Amino acid sequence: PKPTPKPPAEPRLTALARVGDKDLTATAGSEFTASPKVRAEDAAGKPVAGAPVRFTLPASAGARFPGNRTAVTVTTDKAGLATAPALRAGEKPGAFTVRATAVGRGAPAAVFGATVKARPAPKADKLARTSDKELTATAGQPFAEDAVEIKATYRGKLAAGVPVTATMVTDDPDHPVENDKGPYFKDPEATGDEQGDPVRTLTGLTTDAHGLLKVPKIYTDSHAGTFRLRLTTADGAVLIVKLKVAAPAGS
Repeated sequence: PKPTPKPPAEPRLTALARVGDKDLTATAGSEFTASPKVRAEDAAGKPVAGAPVRFTLPASAGARFPGNRTAVTVTTDKAGLATAPALRAGEKPGAFTVRATAVGRGAPAAVFGATVKARPAPKADKLARTSDKELTATAGQPFAEDAVEIKATYRGKLAAGVPVTATMVTDDPDHPVENDKGPYFKDPEATGDEQGDPVRTLTGLTTDAHGLLKVPKIYTDSHAGTFRLRLTTADGAVLIVKLKVAAPAGS
């Protein structure tokens, strides 16, 4: 009888070659533009099908595969290719590496560089009050709570997360500077004897998820008249709000 022919030996995986983009990029919180992909090869450079490949992320990277996982295993197809599932960046900008290793094989790992870029700063090209009600107070008394509410928009759409600076300014329309009298704020971070000190410029204000911002409570000193509150964004949007302060009755 003829001897039974031996089945051909299964190809032995000896290398993982990177395919496509070797450097991966994404904006914080979004998916990477491409997924890590490798080709499993034997010693002759031919593809190896059915080989498990494990893609691993450093836990500190913040990026995750679906299911909030830091590692996934993918089996190579007939062409020897294994592609990781969609990779989503975390919120923290920075760089890290993705490693692809052949499970149970001694082949060297394939390494991909990954970079997470910061989200673009929110923009606003227009600021407007949400009410046209005249703003009035009596000298020595504060304006009503939430007297000034504004809406920020960019190209006609509500703009969330936009930093806004509020400054009490002089009435010079061409060269307004911070006023030294009239309405003022109080520093929310001040402590001790400085808690009541007048502050006429506030930074760190930010529009909410609906593009709205309620300006902190506005106080007045002994000066009566019409004053100006100037609200600005880094993109050049400017809104001037008039604040009328009346003298106390009988003064």
